[in-house]
Amino acid sequence: LELLEPMLTRGAQINGKDGHTGATALMVAAATVSAGRSNHSQQHYTTMVSTLIALGADKNVVDNDGLSAFGHYLKGIRNINDFCATFHFGERMQKVDPMMRQMLTPVGGPTSADKKYADDH
Repeated sequence: LELLEPMLTRGAQINGKDGHTGATALMVAAATVSAGRSNHSQQHYTTMVSTLIALGADKNVVDNDGLSAFGHYLKGIRNINDFCATFHFGERMQKVDPMMRQMLTPVGGPTSADKKYADDH
């Protein structure tokens, strides 16, 4: 987190997209919160998401597939819940955190691509 501001002051683009998928830093952070892809606590990544937004990350930006950061968050939850359902880890199912929903939902609501990842478990 402490590296974000110095990177931005040196010209890093907070809404810059990767050249392959069109994902932004906010999208990657949102996916990481939901999918638990790291040993860091969920709180750390929630803080990362809120910090990126406070520094100007735009939750309305979409990637090449039309997913917003909220869609990446939903996709992460859907993927982990599919895994848990397949291997009978029902007690580990995740739900959408209301704070994350509020922080990440685009101004016009979820995109049609985002809605495809609403969890059905």
